[in-house]
Amino acid sequence: MAGSAMQRITRSQPWSGQTYTVASGDDCGSIAVSQSVSAGTLITLNNVLPDCTNLEIGQVLCLPERCTTYSVKSGDSCFAIAAATGITFTQLLSYNPALSPTCTNLIAGSNICVSVPDGVVYTPTPFPANMVSGCTTFHLAVDGDYCWLIANDAGIDVAQFQDWDPDVGADYAVWLGYYYCIGVRYR
Repeated sequence: MAGSAMQRITRSQPWSGQTYTVASGDDCGSIAVSQSVSAGTLITLNNVLPDCTNLEIGQVLCLPERCTTYSVKSGDSCFAIAAATGITFTQLLSYNPALSPTCTNLIAGSNICVSVPDGVVYTPTPFPANMVSGCTTFHLAVDGDYCWLIANDAGIDVAQFQDWDPDVGADYAVWLGYYYCIGVRYR
């Protein structure tokens, strides 16, 4: 059966500090659901084939950080999932680093994160070199964007936006296709 586990024991170092040992009948989807993790991140983290046919019974998998998950349905789009779960498209991509920037690899039946994975925030790329560290919310600059519009939509003032994104400069120009910080978690 494609995606089912076969017999062999291997070890890998955990990313979240948690591991999962593959049992008979496991596949990436069932593991992702039972462990509340993104299937794509689980696959990427453990160098598993996209169809999970190289899972083996006894294999120890590194588990990514846990998150609130959403099971992708046929016909779903990243924009629709983001809207339905109260997050932005950019946040959805940052929570799921295995998704392509255009979200063309969204697969029905897979689990994706719709919340920050246990406090871990992935910074989407590309982003300006001097963007503040600790950013938790991002905006992808598109045609027609400018500092005031981005800041206003994010509920922050332009001075705060420029503080977090100093590469914007005095001319208030943003680079199309770059992610800018619009929210920071202070510790």
